[in-house]
Amino acid sequence: MLGQQWKLVAVLVSDTTVEESDLVVDVLDQVEEGKLIRIESRDGIVIETYEVRHVYEDHILLMEPLQREYLAGAKIYQ
Repeated sequence: MLGQQWKLVAVLVSDTTVEESDLVVDVLDQVEEGKLIRIESRDGIVIETYEVRHVYEDHILLMEPLQREYLAGAKIYQ
């Protein structure tokens, strides 16, 4: 069985802080609620996975708050 194929679905448009769970993004493709997203820092060094609670316009709401800060331009895959 192959691992999950991640597809670029959004890019952060504003910096985030630790404990934030509402991401403001530029949506590039459909983001599905109840599924995992992978957030990758702009330099590609930090990659974390979170579950999506809700998607509304240019916001992705997470089930749990972020454990790290991310700068605008961080990529979001699903």
